[in-house]
Amino acid sequence: MTRILIPVDFTSCSLSACNFGSTLAHQMKAEVYLFHAYEGISDAEVEESRNRAEKNIEDILQKLSSNISLENSAEIRVHKILRHGSALEGISDVAKEIEPDLILISTSSIGDKVKKVLGSRSYKIIRSVEIPVLSLPDEFGNEAVFPLKIGFIAGNDALALKSFKSLLTLSSFLASEIHLIELCPFGTPDCDSKLNIEIKQLVESMESPVKLINHVIDSIPVIESIDQLIEREGFDMISVATQNKKFLSRLLFPGIMKHLYFNFEIPMLILHS
Repeated sequence: MTRILIPVDFTSCSLSACNFGSTLAHQMKAEVYLFHAYEGISDAEVEESRNRAEKNIEDILQKLSSNISLENSAEIRVHKILRHGSALEGISDVAKEIEPDLILISTSSIGDKVKKVLGSRSYKIIRSVEIPVLSLPDEFGNEAVFPLKIGFIAGNDALALKSFKSLLTLSSFLASEIHLIELCPFGTPDCDSKLNIEIKQLVESMESPVKLINHVIDSIPVIESIDQLIEREGFDMISVATQNKKFLSRLLFPGIMKHLYFNFEIPMLILHS
């Protein structure tokens, strides 16, 4: 059974993420796990925080039930997990326990300052888990229309194939077409033709193949070329493959992902290989 983990802080943005997650869960026939970390120092504070969290998470469940058709609600199992302590540690611990296939976060469900400081909580979540993380902009969950048009950004490294396999697992429920965007700033000879062939074979082997479109970014500056491509193609979601710690650091600070995060109000799916 596929599992989706959604950290919530009971804001309108996290409710939006829950709406998207429940729609996705119906598409994937997945279970949804809502997680909230509550705080408190004294026993009285801890008890008060937990009681408030219990009430708030029940409110979310009721709102989800009213937003989902009766036919679909019977197919979606929603679990709630409440933990005392740090949200970041809690997400990491719960992810190890339930082994979700996807962690879904809204831009505010892990802290109001996340849009201002990308390198804080969202970055730490991405670094601390080996699970795909889907970051949603505000209110996206209320507007999402399936299937989506996804742009997949990858270096010309064969390790990107593993990330692409993860994307295909999700895209069979999410996407109508995937745009493979290879970054080859030193010219097209640097691009891996074998990778292209293997990815094409993977797509063709699917029961219901998605449309695959290739793009090569071989001009500098790379970020401007990506901007132009996103504007021209009108992607609904951007997926980024991170092959290793060195690649991840280069990509995030001060790289492509940080730029996209601040300048485009579209979801970002981060995949690890």
